[in-house]
Amino acid sequence: MNEPNVPLEPISARYRETIKRMLGLSVGSPEIDKGHVYLEANLAIRALIDPILQENLAEGSELRHADRLFALHRLAGKGKSVLILSEHYSNADLPALIYFLSGWAAKAGPRPKTSWPWPASSSMRRTC
Repeated sequence: MNEPNVPLEPISARYRETIKRMLGLSVGSPEIDKGHVYLEANLAIRALIDPILQENLAEGSELRHADRLFALHRLAGKGKSVLILSEHYSNADLPALIYFLSGWAAKAGPRPKTSWPWPASSSMRRTC
């Protein structure tokens, strides 16, 4: 986290080399259409994003009530419709959510393989 009274530098400058590495590791198509919406997580890129999040999240940032998200996942797995309405601020929103969910899951202890990450057969996978 930045120290008080220290000017912030643009993300594009601060993380230029990391962003170049991410682009080099990207396997996704820049085109998004009805046939190309879902893409498996790229764990190599996630490993580069997590330190950026750690550096920039405010001290004490956390995900509260993650168990409610897992309850939604269970409902979706049973074929129920679920909807998450969230306010979107930046392209860091989804990586931050995944970062917090991963931390929450680690604190919760070992889980069956079918509950985290989402199983390949999950209806969440088909509708995201």
